[in-house]
Amino acid sequence: MSELLVTSIYNQEGEGAPNFPKGATVTGVITATSFSGSGANLTGIDATALKDGGGSVKIQANSDGATVTGVLTATTGSFTGNVSVGGTLTYEDVTNIDAVGLITARSGINVTSGDIDISSGNIKVGTATTIDNSGVNVTGVITATSFDGNGANLTNLPPGGNTVSLVADGSIAVGKCIQLRTDGKVEQVVVAVQASQPGSPTGPENWVSSGNNDNLGWSVTVVDPDADRAIVYFQGTSDKISFTNMAIYEPATDGGIGAQSQTFTQIGGNSEYTIDNNRNDWTACYDTTNNKHIVVWSDTTTAYLRFSVGTMSGTTLSFSTQSLIQSTPATKPQIVFDSATGRVILVCRRSDNWYPNCFIGSYNSGTSTYDWSSMTQLSANAMVDDIRICQAGTTTGQYAVFWRQNSNNYTKSNLITVSSSSNTFTNAGLDGIIDLHAYWIQAAYDANADRINLIYFNNSDSQMYIQRVKRKSGDSGLEVDGSIVNVSTQDVGQNIQIIYSPSALRCYTWWLAPNQSYSLRWKAITNTTGTVTLGSETAPPTNPTVINSRGLGFPDMYNPRGNIIYTVDRSSVNRGQMFSVKTTAEVSNRTVANHYLGFADQAYTDGQTATIKTYGNNSSDLSGLTIGSKYYVQNDGTVATSTASPSALAGLAISATKLLIMEPKADV
Repeated sequence: MSELLVTSIYNQEGEGAPNFPKGATVTGVITATSFSGSGANLTGIDATALKDGGGSVKIQANSDGATVTGVLTATTGSFTGNVSVGGTLTYEDVTNIDAVGLITARSGINVTSGDIDISSGNIKVGTATTIDNSGVNVTGVITATSFDGNGANLTNLPPGGNTVSLVADGSIAVGKCIQLRTDGKVEQVVVAVQASQPGSPTGPENWVSSGNNDNLGWSVTVVDPDADRAIVYFQGTSDKISFTNMAIYEPATDGGIGAQSQTFTQIGGNSEYTIDNNRNDWTACYDTTNNKHIVVWSDTTTAYLRFSVGTMSGTTLSFSTQSLIQSTPATKPQIVFDSATGRVILVCRRSDNWYPNCFIGSYNSGTSTYDWSSMTQLSANAMVDDIRICQAGTTTGQYAVFWRQNSNNYTKSNLITVSSSSNTFTNAGLDGIIDLHAYWIQAAYDANADRINLIYFNNSDSQMYIQRVKRKSGDSGLEVDGSIVNVSTQDVGQNIQIIYSPSALRCYTWWLAPNQSYSLRWKAITNTTGTVTLGSETAPPTNPTVINSRGLGFPDMYNPRGNIIYTVDRSSVNRGQMFSVKTTAEVSNRTVANHYLGFADQAYTDGQTATIKTYGNNSSDLSGLTIGSKYYVQNDGTVATSTASPSALAGLAISATKLLIMEPKADV
């Protein structure tokens, strides 16, 4: 073997590369600027990747196929499996898209021609709109510039026919007559309850006993609002504490006195139930929390204070056997129930020293009776005859006690606060209120004014007076508010009363007038603070006369309509009679017939612009109409076939629920 060492090899002509027709065997590296020919027998070449001119891999084979980096450009393509595009797939002139699963378009779908054809299933937009074979179902509001088609099934459409749009003054309900105000607004025709002079309801009185000569002096009347009954307590047969049970009929609208269900019924028959027929020897109240009646009296044998608990069943009142409050002689009991604390407050005069004292009681459901505190002294000053208690303020358990001092007949007071958790109270101390000979005091708390009105008989000039009282700063006691005012110049004696009407928001006082056939005269307290202002002297249309000097009983309130219920002893027949006096009246805001406009298309609140269906239109919000009948505006905003004053035609019934609205004077 020989070697050839040369720098360059050329062909024979010295112009190009030589030929090796038998091939060439090279040990080492062949370096060339390029290679041409079959490379099938070459080894060591990476056939899994294709690179660009810069040596970057553009196509890389792998076990799943090949990965292309960059843009793949082809005239056609065919895929037998799935195609996954991580970025954006842009294509044009696609004839069909057949997707087995879900197509998600994140930026929307733009259809430039043709239809979207859904052969089954629905189109849903969020949760509010569904398009299916039944139509378009929308939850919410559809807003459009116009609507075309049948609107027969649409509701709450603006009324057709004549309408006016005006601002509502106050609330307006559907189905109620609407009238025009003088300020250009509209309002519902309504009846309001307002304070009035004392009036008489239908059937305002009834006899307490079945016959004459019942000697019904110094009676105490208690209202049971839960049973719509009025109970009057008095000294009955054999001087026993007794009662008569009366109905309060038409309670929601009238409050007149109905028939007796129990007459002259003794609470008990033995000596413990025997009472004297003196003013303030017995008292009673109704526990609205436990629905119990409590009667307290001082018996004639021991002068101990005793009580009995009553329960109403239907129209029958039954009492428990009497119980002793405390074995200490006491007289002049006065009791009230405080619904805020659920306790009864009993004031009295202790017999051995004549000091004013107080008990607090609470109902014991386990024993069906009342538990009492010990007698607690209010003052170490002796009192005589009169002791009264009434609410004193908005603070829970706050009460005022007034009593007549024995030494000079001046009126003294205590401001007490009863506990909500125990049968105890705190006493703010003693205060002087009236430094005059003030006899037969009566007191009433005016919740609207947050003041107490105190009436009394001046024994020096035999006239009746009133004094307003208020709490001191910091609730440290009681003091006068304004000056004393004369109520009556007649010698009224002991027969004076006062009470607060929550319905009328004012106090009323009344008295026995000897100069007017011994009838009752009335005045209302018309202001709230300072010196009392009194209304004119008046009397209810039904007013008892010839009342004996011990005949004006203690009253109570029936609150649904502000009825004062009291009992008197008529001296002409010596027989007790119960009366009901109204302190409110129904007043309509309808005063001009021609102001009737029609009916509102829906309910409105104060200040809203209301659409009123008026003359020639119709209202379909009524019921019970008689077809062909004329209906008239009533003072409470309803319609009826009878006229009210002033007379205004509302319309003509064209169905049982629809009224053709007419001008108010169309039938005149």
